[in-house]
Amino acid sequence: LTIHKMFATRADLYRTVYTHAKVKAIELMVVDALVSANNYLQIASYIQDPSQFWKLDDTILKTIETAPDQELKESRDLILRIRRRDLYQ
Repeated sequence: LTIHKMFATRADLYRTVYTHAKVKAIELMVVDALVSANNYLQIASYIQDPSQFWKLDDTILKTIETAPDQELKESRDLILRIRRRDLYQ
């Protein structure tokens, strides 16, 4: 594997996968869900505390999905739409 081939593969993946319409729709929906949940969960405050930030991963979506709090309803609904593939157009 040459360095040229590695960068060519990366560029090809970028064109075919990362900019795919469904991938972008899911990305936007996840961002919207996290922004909506931030008011209640204070996710953005983790940036200031490295000991908390490194623990932040995809499990935050499961936390939002399973939390009964009414404040997270909008975020839960967005995540449910993603799971059902009812994506942004």
